Amino acid sequence: MGGLPDQQLSDFAGDICEELGADPERTTFVIHQKDGKTHGHLLLPE
Repeated sequence: MGGLPDQQLSDFAGDICEELGADPERTTFVIHQKDGKTHGHLLLPE
């Protein structure tokens, strides 16, 4: 299995929120596996 560990993905998503000035309480972050690789989707409000 490849990809970053879940905690590293979560930390990265938090860094993106901070950089963009997004409220982490209003974001959605989903981690899942596809084709044997872990990846995440980060949804930010406008």
